[in-house]
Amino acid sequence: MLALQPVTALHRHQLVCLSDDGWRRALAREWDDEARECLSHWARHRLPLVVTRQPIDVSRGGDIAVGLAAPAQWGRRRIALRVSRADVVCFDEFPRMESVTEQIPVVAREAWRKLAAALCAAGITARVYGSHGWQHLTQLRYVRRDSDIDLWLDIADVRQASVAIYALTMFDGPGLPRLDGELVFADGNAFAWREWQAWCDGRHSRILSKSLTGPALTPELRAQTAALPTAHEIGHAATLALYDELALSPKPGLVTLDDCGSHDDMDANTFMRSLFALRPHFIRFAELGAAHAPFESLERCGLDAEQRMLAATGGINTHRGAIFTLGLLCAAAGAVAASALAIEPARLRQTLMARWGAALSDRAAKRATSASSLPGGRAAQRYGLRGASAEAALGFPVLFEVALPAWELGRLDTLFRIMAVLDDCNLAHRGGVEGLRFAQDAARQFIAQGGSSSHGGLTRARAIGRAFVARRLSPGGAADLLAAACWFARMRANERH
Repeated sequence: MLALQPVTALHRHQLVCLSDDGWRRALAREWDDEARECLSHWARHRLPLVVTRQPIDVSRGGDIAVGLAAPAQWGRRRIALRVSRADVVCFDEFPRMESVTEQIPVVAREAWRKLAAALCAAGITARVYGSHGWQHLTQLRYVRRDSDIDLWLDIADVRQASVAIYALTMFDGPGLPRLDGELVFADGNAFAWREWQAWCDGRHSRILSKSLTGPALTPELRAQTAALPTAHEIGHAATLALYDELALSPKPGLVTLDDCGSHDDMDANTFMRSLFALRPHFIRFAELGAAHAPFESLERCGLDAEQRMLAATGGINTHRGAIFTLGLLCAAAGAVAASALAIEPARLRQTLMARWGAALSDRAAKRATSASSLPGGRAAQRYGLRGASAEAALGFPVLFEVALPAWELGRLDTLFRIMAVLDDCNLAHRGGVEGLRFAQDAARQFIAQGGSSSHGGLTRARAIGRAFVARRLSPGGAADLLAAACWFARMRANERH
């Protein structure tokens, strides 16, 4: 039991235990027979009551509004009463979720334990109220076959709320009971977790908070989160970025809206089918990042996205590299936003490396020494190039140190500056190391001659494109990093609006 606390320390779902005199005074009031029988049982067994909404006249008078939810034998009714603060001997809490495991259906217990462990690892205290909580406290029958499980989670900030939401959404599947409940913040405001999720995803324009004094909107919390991009906004920007990359023309060797480049197996329609198929996956990457998900979870999401892409394109690889690059960036952006911080390039790169840098380094080391099934991976091994895995393990230096600083020059010049320095394994796969060097030299010459804004710049870009097509060269790796730069531009535009 907890030590006696002042009334100002009350919070939602808090339990109070009455003294014997307190119970005598409570039972001396007028009650119908069913309510009196229920309250008498509570008094005999010294069962707790729960703190309820506190009307202004209650707190001013030194009383506390409390109540109980009766089990089926007393009609499942709610009984409300006021007690004097002097009659409260101690405060207590509903049980932690680990304590009610034996009440959970057997088929759901493993998932329940994993959820408890995930919340505990995130520093979140989770308690069970509602029917399962009352049954644990009273040993009376509350739980029915279709009973939901009500959790209240002690949440420190919006970052921790994102972690909690991710963990809760994982508790879903055949035979698992429905999870309801609240995120309870340090200021006493509580939010139904499903409504919070819908609000953060942009599906609801408003969200109702609950406190001991009643329901209300909380401008302070809204102001804290309003400027932060949601997972939906982060993922949507990635989808639009892929379109921005596709729409750029001229673009040497690459597919555009009106040209297949060096490809005879895909066109703009193929890319659009892939792009639409990938939309939910980029949102999912952002959600995983916000929830501090391990790299293995990001990999699974990436593999799922690849399968969706291949199904949409008839087995043609249009965006495998972009899934990898943009997926990691969306995850890092989700993590930054969940920490209530602006998504700036340096911060995002640091977050990417701090969260998943070690796993990316391990992945790159394994890719360097084991046989690859992918054309780009085989080219990287054959020619000793820095492939996509190695580029990611270094925190995407070409993106952050070349592409983003060049962005103000425009998309085409940014693409050429990427091509000039990137070990593009797609070029090496198609044209060998000679093809890669040819493309890099062409890009450097284009830059040295003043780029797209110089006299005849677009004409030179088209001529380079024809030379690429003649050699079947396609700088797919550079296109992926251009899409990543387009994503940053989209994110900046969202911040301004």
